[in-house]
Amino acid sequence: MRKIWKVLIGAGRHAQEFFPELKSDMYPEFPDELQFFHAEEILEMYTDLPRKQRETAILKEHPAVFIIGIGQARTYMCFPRTAHLGEVTVTVCPDELKKICAEYNTHVLE
Repeated sequence: MRKIWKVLIGAGRHAQEFFPELKSDMYPEFPDELQFFHAEEILEMYTDLPRKQRETAILKEHPAVFIIGIGQARTYMCFPRTAHLGEVTVTVCPDELKKICAEYNTHVLE
């Protein structure tokens, strides 16, 4: 997985060369190191937080995380530097979430 991560960050940086608008203060640079955690480990670390807040908390400590047990879709968010999973995968989103995303110019796929 670490070799795949190196390829992913290399491809991401290459995409930034062709599309400079992907370089933005809104998004941090691609971290060189990838940390591995199982979803159960994160649950043990942040027992008092709901799932989304646990993910946010672990990312504050480790900006590149592969969470075993969650899936690969978040990897798809890496290249286009998306803010929401719904920008790269089709999902059913509540209307309220679509409204919030639209306010931040985040386009959710339907």
